[in-house]
Amino acid sequence: MSSGLKYWGHLDLGPGKYAVRTLVRNAVTGESSLSVSAVEVPDRAAGDGGLLPPFFPEQPNKWVLARETEDEQRADVGFPFLMGEQPFLPAARPVLAKGDQTISLAGYDLGEGSLSLSTQLYTPQGEMVDGGKIELVERTPAGDGFERLTATFNPGKLPKGEYLLMVTVSDLAGGAEHTSSTRVFVEG
Repeated sequence: MSSGLKYWGHLDLGPGKYAVRTLVRNAVTGESSLSVSAVEVPDRAAGDGGLLPPFFPEQPNKWVLARETEDEQRADVGFPFLMGEQPFLPAARPVLAKGDQTISLAGYDLGEGSLSLSTQLYTPQGEMVDGGKIELVERTPAGDGFERLTATFNPGKLPKGEYLLMVTVSDLAGGAEHTSSTRVFVEG
């Protein structure tokens, strides 16, 4: 399927590890799909920082968009996906072409000093592969320790296929490291 429905809303969770279950049901056919996502919320009071999964922008106008009802919306929760001041929708299954791809990273308490970004790629069988280069383009503070990072990622000469992309953000002054991951498909 090359398009479908994208839904976004907010979910308030305290620090800890969660399994978020998402059930989608077609009311006409009765077909349904269930997915389970692992979510870890850092304990900011304990000084834990955290890095959200890397987001690659989706092509515009590809999806039917839906969001929580007006009664469920909070005035203090804005649109979550921004690169600088530009809104975007993240790809559910990022497909990477050759050359530089824009990537969005966001996290809490990433460090006070200069940041270094690095990547590691793995095949679905868990084998580490060489390839890929990431470069920080912009660092935007968003308040209360939250930051948005815009970077470019180049898959290099990776063969066509699916990979687990792990991104590590390191604070060069303080030594803190935060890692997150997402699955990507390289067109080859």
